[in-house]
Amino acid sequence: GRLCKKMCSINALLTRDFKNSVTRNLKVNWMEMSSEKKQIPKRKRRWFQLRLRTLLVLVTLVCIALGTYKPLLLHRNAVRLINRKAGSIAIIPHPNELHYYGGGSDDGAIFQVGLIKIALLGSFPSEAGSAGFIPITEDSTYPEQSGNTSVNGYNYFSYSYAEGQAECLFYEFPFLCTKRTVQINDQSFDIATPTVVLVDYSNHKILYTYSR
Repeated sequence: GRLCKKMCSINALLTRDFKNSVTRNLKVNWMEMSSEKKQIPKRKRRWFQLRLRTLLVLVTLVCIALGTYKPLLLHRNAVRLINRKAGSIAIIPHPNELHYYGGGSDDGAIFQVGLIKIALLGSFPSEAGSAGFIPITEDSTYPEQSGNTSVNGYNYFSYSYAEGQAECLFYEFPFLCTKRTVQINDQSFDIATPTVVLVDYSNHKILYTYSR
């Protein structure tokens, strides 16, 4: 009986020591884990991170803004016009004449003389377009006045020639043609340089010019 009591007391001591040991180990491990958690730096939120939906909305807004930006639209129109082929060309250019081609449409009217294209921005009656020659010599055999008339009787282009230059009117927009230049609103353009001149037809002001 005494032996059994001793064995029970020893077992109780061992059990208590084991529990105390396990408890101490758990406390130590928990403290170590807590210290490690404190040492791990918190991840800072990056303000430049965007959701995919937000990014798509921003890209759409930027595209709309660029598509309606007036200088960009004017440049695009000028590039498109400068690459457009003329409706008529002079097979054998005459040294004393300038070949021209002009006509109107719903989104504007274009007049080309030499390599200069004058684009009047506005709404015009649709014309099939016509071509001809503008004199730029002092030869008195040329008519002093001439031009083109639409099928409806509207004189959409005319010129008045004198002393080597021609004062022209295209849909009532005035410009001056000489042997080497086209003068528009006190600006001179080389007849041999491909150039597009965009004009606001409502006030006859030059909006944009593009050459290459």
